[in-house]
Amino acid sequence: YYRKQWYQRRVRGFSCFSVPLCLHSVYDNMEFSESLRKEFWENGAVVVRGLFSDEWLEKVASGIESNLAHPSKYSERVKGDIGSGEYFNDYMNWQGIPNFVDFVHNSPAPRLAKFLLDTERLVFYHEHVLVKEPQTGKRTPWHQDQPYYPMDGKQILSIWMPL
Repeated sequence: YYRKQWYQRRVRGFSCFSVPLCLHSVYDNMEFSESLRKEFWENGAVVVRGLFSDEWLEKVASGIESNLAHPSKYSERVKGDIGSGEYFNDYMNWQGIPNFVDFVHNSPAPRLAKFLLDTERLVFYHEHVLVKEPQTGKRTPWHQDQPYYPMDGKQILSIWMPL
């Protein structure tokens, strides 16, 4: 019931940006197929459905609520010319939000990143919270995220997790 209500209220995204700090996950024994890694390297992206349990989704949702209640100096709230909804954008808060810290260290995300990048070491760059409420008249323009990455190399990974 809570999740159904929550979905009707907002569309949210939680992005994790990671590159090859050692993160250890309780999901270290999880198996991913070699075809998934191949698809990632050939296409630059993969869709992994069902990776995060309802518990992890609720934990991140609660973290987003905390972020909305206590935004950082980097946050922005934008309202378009039409509609009653609002767009919220914030990042670099993960160390101050316990649910985000738990997600970064203990969810399946680090295991997936290690597998796809074929590495044992990861460096977590930052999280990025995006919330677009219903009736938001401001469109999200088509864009490329590369300018937001102040790094070079091929072992760079972004996990986009819509909630």
